Amino acid sequence: MASSSVTYSFLLFTLLAIVPLSFQTCHKGKFIHIPLYLHRIIEGPEATTLTIINPGKIPYSFGTTRVNDHELRVGKDPKSKLVARLQGVSVESSLAKTRDILLLGNVVFVAGKYNNSIVSIYGRRSVPSYGKSVISIIAGTEKFLMAKGYIVRGMSYNCSSKATVSSFDIYIKPYCKKHLELEPEMEHGTTM
Repeated sequence: MASSSVTYSFLLFTLLAIVPLSFQTCHKGKFIHIPLYLHRIIEGPEATTLTIINPGKIPYSFGTTRVNDHELRVGKDPKSKLVARLQGVSVESSLAKTRDILLLGNVVFVAGKYNNSIVSIYGRRSVPSYGKSVISIIAGTEKFLMAKGYIVRGMSYNCSSKATVSSFDIYIKPYCKKHLELEPEMEHGTTM
């Protein structure tokens, strides 16, 4: 009887010692900062946003839904290096005069050391936005697998009547790859 309680105590102690180690993040709790600029073209053949639903009869564009494929570049210049794309959906989801917009999408990295990695976002933005909007990072893939964080989007300014640019600062905590070992390939016909 005493030996079984010692065994259970040892197993419990071992489990309590190992489990917290499996939840440590790579940068010891530090965020990686990726400063970018969001380039948005509103009209024309190269538009990066398309309105797919426009109720038109309701004030403040309530219900208006757009799909987006905006460029994220290293600088304000539209010819600066393209690093990622912001692809997703935005819905004007409030009857308030501030025109609150629900944002759901992915930051898809297309160049650099994070190429082929994706950061999934979900959040709210008010228009007009006289300050900064904070958008949640809720998931990721590749180098950002299981990542969490946030994005600070600055005020937009017009480059022309058809284009805007705003700062788009990504703050992200990725998990270490050593904690993300993939399961060995399953034999044909078996399931997990």
